[in-house]
Parts: sequence; structure tokens; C-alpha cells
Amino acid sequence: MVHKSTAWGTAVLLAAMTIAGVAPERAAGAVASYIPLPSPVRVLDTRSGGGSFDGISAGLVPAGSTVEVRIAGRSLIPSGAAAAVLNVTAVDPRAGGYLTVFPCGERRPIASNLNFSPGQTIPNSVITGLGVGGTVCIYTDATTHLLADVAGFFADTTALSTLRSPVRLLDTRPAPTIDGNFSGLGAQAAGSVLALQVTGRPGIPAAATSVVLNVTATSPGTQGYITVFPCGQPQPNASHLNFAAGQTIANSVVSGLGTGGRVCLFTDSRTHLIVDASGYAIDATAVTPLNPARLLDTRPGGSTIDRQFAGGGARWTGGVLTLPIAGRGGVPGGAAVVILNLTAVNASASGYASVFPPNPQVPNVSNLNYSAGVTVPNMVVAQLGADGTTCILTHGATDLLVDVVGFLPMAGAPAPTGGCPTSTPPPPTATTFAAGRYLVNSQISPGRYLARPSGDCTWVRSASIAFDENETLGFGFGDPGSQVVVDILATDVAFEFDVGCGLLRRYTPPPAPVTSFSHGDWVVGADITPGTYRAAAAADCYWERNSGFDGTLEAILDNDFLDFPRVVLVTILPSDVGFLTSLECGRWTRV
Repeated sequence: MVHKSTAWGTAVLLAAMTIAGVAPERAAGAVASYIPLPSPVRVLDTRSGGGSFDGISAGLVPAGSTVEVRIAGRSLIPSGAAAAVLNVTAVDPRAGGYLTVFPCGERRPIASNLNFSPGQTIPNSVITGLGVGGTVCIYTDATTHLLADVAGFFADTTALSTLRSPVRLLDTRPAPTIDGNFSGLGAQAAGSVLALQVTGRPGIPAAATSVVLNVTATSPGTQGYITVFPCGQPQPNASHLNFAAGQTIANSVVSGLGTGGRVCLFTDSRTHLIVDASGYAIDATAVTPLNPARLLDTRPGGSTIDRQFAGGGARWTGGVLTLPIAGRGGVPGGAAVVILNLTAVNASASGYASVFPPNPQVPNVSNLNYSAGVTVPNMVVAQLGADGTTCILTHGATDLLVDVVGFLPMAGAPAPTGGCPTSTPPPPTATTFAAGRYLVNSQISPGRYLARPSGDCTWVRSASIAFDENETLGFGFGDPGSQVVVDILATDVAFEFDVGCGLLRRYTPPPAPVTSFSHGDWVVGADITPGTYRAAAAADCYWERNSGFDGTLEAILDNDFLDFPRVVLVTILPSDVGFLTSLECGRWTRV
């Protein structure tokens, strides 16, 4: 359930009653900027046997309670800190619910930072002002354990102004917003763009250049994603939030403000939208939002802004990746702090990921928690090492996506110079398979595969090893001499393909995409270049643009069948994942 207004005055559980490692006060008149901690610090862990870095634990948090967490004056955070960057996680909730994070001493707002389902472990990043005594309050409307990790702090509000408490700017449901505007608009249609006025609304001045938002999708009809960008600028080929049918999920977004002080939200699937604001910047140099750029995509056939760190395969348990950030995707070479969107895709088991500055020691924190087969994003404010890199640990095999969405200036100690911990990948599993049936996750790993049929080829993804017709998840086919691409998901139970397909092998992207091709399945951006293509088609030509290769009808973005010969033009978008064309279509050439 998404946050609804309730009465003030819930019980308060106190955490962090002692102060450890107090840092000196910031000197008056010093240049204000974001100050990252040398390594993220856990300041709250309510689980039995958990505990914060200084041994404080509050126990299971009852529904309707507020946990008060002292931030300022703990670890290396000075007592005068004005705001903090937190990663807040709900662990094993007893029912579906939400969390609201706000400065203690302020009235609890009509806003939510995190939505969760029973038994789910899910995080979200929060940039929040600190309240009375340097504290932050976390309200939960369902019984759950809570974690909170601090990545860094703002010494004052010159660089980034945090609101006294978050304000709701949009709720497409019949529910209130801070000023009654952008309320009850109805679920947004698939493929629509909503222009949301941000400046000039309560707490946000007309001069603001960027804004800190929490964006929530609720009650979507099918799986999909949301992209946030400044109105008046091109829509980027990136996502800020991914959701499944019926899911309520949120993610933090730092976005520049566009024409008229507005931010635009694109949704590719019908859903209700909720947007809360928690801060803003007026000085354009204080927070620099970027057109999101993909820097890592481990999926077979994955693509990045510069073709580096693309398609390397799922990360393994205990694996630590050293990822270069500075000098890529619009991030300047000397950048010290970046804002990332980290997404787990196709996880084969539950796990977590941690992002931390180059350091041989892995911190006891998490930035992202995920479950098998569930796509989960989270925003991360990450400090870079002196060489412009960051470290990413995975505990639980999963594919990872990393998009950079902005950067910040930094004050404080010099950037770390230590390297990331070394890790050794597990022994390789089989990469080629003969015709037959396989159990997914044990006999065949999830991922993207390729076959080159010598005869008629068919394949089936199934929810059962019995391959009951009613449990078919997806299927596909291929003509002799074509290329067949198949996506096997971690949530699949079994997979089958026949002898006409030849050998099935892990998909490896070619050195460069082409602008002319014939029949088969083609990965957009890897095999073929996006653009408008022409073909002199014969009768029975069939083609389709798709969002994946899982063989489901939902993956088809557009298609056509020609029952008589004619010349056909098709525009393949950069956001498309694949393109399928039959033998009768002939050769496609970019125009």
C-alpha cells in the first residue's frame, strides 16, 4: 500500500542513544559541498545479531512506529551536519507497507520513500535534511526490520537545499498533493509523457536548477519502466525505475529542471505515478544532472555508452568489479562523487550489491537488495577513487546495469587511492548445449543464447519440466540459415529446443553493429544499428520489433505480415532490444 495521510503521534523507538567518533565542527565560511564518508557506515540495524557500527539496535519495528536515528555526531559525521545521503532498507516485513523518512521534529509528511511487500527485502536511497539533534525519523506503517547506511553528508544547505520535510508533487490517484495540483489525473497511458511542474510549488523556488525526487509506480497493468528527464530535452535511452505488473516500487531520482521548471516522466506501460520532492539546488555547479548514460550492462548482448563493460556475463557471489566512471558518459575526468542508478536484472538467487570507494576492505552495507527474477533499481551516491573508479560487490549471482545520472563537487579528504578487493570468478559452466530439455539454474544458466539453425528450429520456455501447454512461458522459431536469439530467465523452470536448431551457445556481441542484414533475430545496438530500414519484401514476409527475446507476445513492440509483395519501411528505435525478420522479407538496408 502506498502512503496515505494518517494522524501524527505514533510511538517513537530511539536508536543511536550514544555518540561515537565525533568529528570536529566544520569551520565557518568553508566552501559548502558534499562530503562522502571514506566508506559507507551502517547507523541502524534492528535485526537480532545485527546492530549498527557502534553496536546499537532497536529490535523489530511495529506497524505505525517511528524510529529516531541520530546521524550527526556519529562516525565521521560532524554534529553540525545539515543533510545526509542514506540507503534505507526494509527487511522481512510482516505485511505490505511503506516507509517515510523525514527530519525529526517536523510533522510527518504525506510522502513515501520506500514501498514493500510481505517478506521482501528492498532498499531505496534518500537525501534528507537532519532534524532536532541531528536526527532523522523513519516511519513504517507495517511491522518490519530496518537498515540504514550513511554514504555522506552536506555540512550546510548551500550546495543542496533539503526541504523541511518531503512534499508530494504528483499523485495520479484521487489522493492529495501538497497544493492540490497534479492530483487525480488517472493512470498514465503506455508510451505517454507527463510534464510535471516543480518550481514555484511549496518549498521549491523558481530559481531551482535541479531537484531530488522519489518516483513511485503503483498498480501497473504490465511490466515496464519510467524515464525521468528535463522537459524540453530529448528523452534519454535509459530507465530510472523498473516495475512488474501489479507492483508498487519507488526509486530516488536527481533530475535537472527543464522548460518552465518542469520535469517530464515517460512511462512505457500503463500505471499510476507518485512523485515526492525532498530537495533542490539553485547553483547549477552544486549538482550537475546528466542525460543518463549506461556505463555497465553485464547481460549477453548488453550495450553501453562507449561499448566498454558490455556483455561480460552475470556477476557472481563474492565478485567485486572495478568500474571506471570518470571520463565516461559526460562525467569529467576529475570527478570525485557521482550519482548512479544501479539495477539488478535476472538474478538467479536472492542477494545484495554494495558500492564503495576503492578500498581493500568491503564495508558491511548494502545499496541494493534483490530476489530471483525480479528487476530492482536503486540510486547510489558514490565516491570515486583517485583513478576515477568505484567498486561493486555482488552477493548472489545477477546481471547488473549501471547508469550515471549526475555528479557533485566534493569537499574533505583526498580521494582514496587503494584498489578494489580482488576476486576470482567461479569455474566456467557449459556454454554450448545440444538439442534437448534442460532445468534452468541447474543444467542451463539464465542468460542470452544464440543458435544458427540448419533446419526448422523451435524452442520453448516452460514453468514446468513436464512442458504442459498451459505452463508455456514463451516460444520461438527460426528458419534454416538464420540467427536465433533466445532469452532464458532466472524464473524459468525448464527450457527445450529441437535438433533443427543446432548447438545453443552463449550470445557474444559482434565487434560492431551493421546497417544491412537478412533474415533472423538481431540484437539492436549490437548486431544492427538503429534507424529506418528498407526491404523489397515478397509475400508472407513477417517482421517484428521487440523488447526482448523471451518469446512472449508482450515482448512485441510492433510487427506486420505482408500477404503480397511490396517495398516496406521500418524504423528500429534505439530503445528496442531486438528485431526479427523472416526469409521472405529479403535484405534490409538502412536508409
